[in-house]
Order: sequence, then structure tokens, then C-alpha cells
Amino acid sequence: MIKWHKLNKLCRGGLQMIYPWHCVVCGLMAEQGICSHCLPLLPRTQHVCQRCGLPLIAAHSEVCGQCSAKPPYVDHIFAPFWFLPPLDRLIIDYKYHQRWENLALLAPLFAQYCPPPVASSQIIAMPSHAQRVRQRGFNAVYELLSSLSDKEFNQPTQFKGWSFNDVIGHLHVWNYAADISLSDGEDWVEFSNKALKALGSGSSMNQFERTITNNIKGKELLEVWKNYFTEMSDRFASADPKKRVKWMGPDMSVRSSISARHMETWAHAQELYDSLGVKRINHDRIKNIVIIGNNTFKWCYTVHNRKLPSNTPYLKLTSPSGEIWEFNNYSDENYITGLAEEFCQVVTQVRNIKDVNLDVTGSDANEWMSIAQCFAGPAETPPAPGTRKIVAR
Repeated sequence: MIKWHKLNKLCRGGLQMIYPWHCVVCGLMAEQGICSHCLPLLPRTQHVCQRCGLPLIAAHSEVCGQCSAKPPYVDHIFAPFWFLPPLDRLIIDYKYHQRWENLALLAPLFAQYCPPPVASSQIIAMPSHAQRVRQRGFNAVYELLSSLSDKEFNQPTQFKGWSFNDVIGHLHVWNYAADISLSDGEDWVEFSNKALKALGSGSSMNQFERTITNNIKGKELLEVWKNYFTEMSDRFASADPKKRVKWMGPDMSVRSSISARHMETWAHAQELYDSLGVKRINHDRIKNIVIIGNNTFKWCYTVHNRKLPSNTPYLKLTSPSGEIWEFNNYSDENYITGLAEEFCQVVTQVRNIKDVNLDVTGSDANEWMSIAQCFAGPAETPPAPGTRKIVAR
């Protein structure tokens, strides 16, 4: 019996005899995509700053002057090659000209010249703008999620036991709701009436949402979600940001509507990151969520039926890029300081205030963080301490 690896090697050898591989640099025949002569000639990075990865001027330095004076908010950037020929052409053709076969060459090449491999949980896909998605023909986050099997979409999260299917289905349904509210037509009236009737008769949120998605699951659901939000983004981008649109509660502006979709997508994505054991890398786009969290201060007290303090506590938050964001009047009696992403985690109720490192001072500030809720609906209790966290895998 021929073992698989031997059969694979035999088949590859036979194919090479019929369709010999050629070096993408010099054009001569090669066993791999780049021949042994051209491989050492690739534009390898040498003598670069250990922090930012840019070339060093001083012969014996390890860190450039700029990083020494103002260290960046990353420990180390490593790029095995410069973006120069022939690699630049291979990357551009892969990203913009649908030359998917280039990935089979680039991936092992970069892996070969990178430092010792890191855990898969440390690899973060960078999201792409909708226009880039169509231009390139793929989305990095979508590609990452699409590697899950249909069965893996059934796994529960730490949010009320919702499965991956429940989370993606929920995001898709309310993306659809926000999208049809742009048109002011009968679709919105029909949807909102159906939602109110179902939820008012005892159906769960997930049960209602499955009637909208026709209970599709797994990869099919992921595909529908991705395709729809890509198209929806363009419709929102071309709409008047001040236009008033319908919602389940009070009307809101188009700008507020799409910001709310950003907030909810960010919040529910956290349970997916946690379940997959992945530490999330945030960007300054979360300022939208910080603003929503701050602007819903009064709402928190209203929905929880508590007396509203006379002043909103002072906020001084550090953004992912290191900028300082300040909100409300300065106070040394009631204030919250710390990371912006941790403030977002608390106001979206994906973390308990005791599970983050925010500095919360004053009775009003502490009460706010104990009931913070930046989303619509009935009063919700924040997760118990220690119940929402990254799962070790």
C-alpha cells in the first residue's frame, strides 16, 4: 500500500515532467516558484530598527532615533522583505488581479524567513473597506472565518450561550433592518410589525431572527452576511448622514444608525474572538463606540429606573494609537481614566467593570460603570465578573 505522502510526491513529480515549473524571477525551470539562484537575490531586509522595522543609519544601533525619542505602541515590527521587485509584483497581482496561485508561493516564502512561528491565536486579520473588498475580490476577516467548518458554527459563546450561528444571524438580521429603514418603505413597516409580534408573543430573539434568515447556518450564513453588509455599506455611504430613519425605538439619523451597527458588530464580535481564544487588536475607529457609550449616560439611568446625577463623569481615555480622548467637564471627584477599548467593553457589556483596569473614581462614576448599557432594549445586567474572557485553547 502506497502511503499518502509518497503518492503525493509521485504525483507532483509526474506533473512537473508534463508541466515543469518556472522561476517567477528569471523564467528558467525550477522545482519551486523561485529558483535556487534567484532566491538569495530577493530584497531581504537587513539592519533595520527593532521597533518600527525601518532602515537604520547608525552602524551599531538596534533602535532608530525616532523610536528612542518616542517609542511606538508596538514592541516589534518584522518584515522579511522590502516591497521591491519581484515580490511587489507578485503581491499586487495576488491582491488586485486575482492571481490566487501567487499565495502558494508567497506564504511559505514569508514563513521561511520570518522569526520562530507564533501561535495561531496571535495572528490577526486586518479588516478591509467595502470598496477594497470588491476591488481585491476577498476580505481577510471573511477568509479567516470561512475556514471554520459548519459544525464549528454550532459552538456556544459566553454571551447567553449563543452559538456562532446565532451571532452571525443576529448581526445579519439587524443589518437588514437598518438597511431597509433607509428606504422609508413598506419593507420596514412589515419587518418591525413582525418583530414586535414575535417578541411580544414569547419568541426569543434568535427564534425570530431564524424566520428572517430562513434558518440558514454555517458557511452559507457567513456568505450571506458578508455579501449583504458589503453592499449595505455603499448605500449608507451615499445617504444623507442627517436624514432621519425609523428604528424599533425612537427615530435616528443615518449617521447614528450606521454607528449603531458598528457598535453592535464590534460588541458581538468580541464573543467570537473570546471563543476562538484570539486577543483582539483594536484601532481608533472604536471612537464611534466611545462616543455612543458617553452619549447614552442618561439612557443608562432611564432604562434602569435610577436617579440621574447632575453631571456626567469626566472621561480621559487612551486610544489604541496612543491619543488621549477627553469627554465632559473636568472633575477630580467623578472621573474614569484608562484604555478606550476597556471603556467600550464595559458600556457594551462584554466585560464586567471588575475585569478591566479602568480607574473609576467617585460614586457617580462607579454607579454608571455598574449599569452601563449603550444599546437599546430593556435594562440588561452586565456579565458577572470573570464570565466573559478569552478562552485558552
